[in-house]
Amino acid sequence: MPLSQFTRAAHANGFIFKQNGKWNAYSDKVKAGYCYVKFHPYRDRDGDERFSPQVFFTPKGITRLVKITGQH
Repeated sequence: MPLSQFTRAAHANGFIFKQNGKWNAYSDKVKAGYCYVKFHPYRDRDGDERFSPQVFFTPKGITRLVKITGQH
C-alpha cells in the first residue's frame, strides 16, 4: 500500500488526526499499542526551538489497519 493511501486509511479509521498541519495519533490507539509518537525538534524562522510530532506504526497497528480496510 502506498504511503499516501496508508495515511488516508489511518485517518479515515480513527488512528491519526491533523493538528496545526501535523499528523498526530489518537491516545487510545497509542495505548492499544498500534502506534507511538516521537517529537522531532526543529528551529522556526525566529530561531526558537519547536517540536513536531512524528507518528510511527507498530507491526500490530499495521496489521490492524490492513484487517480493518481489507487492503493487502
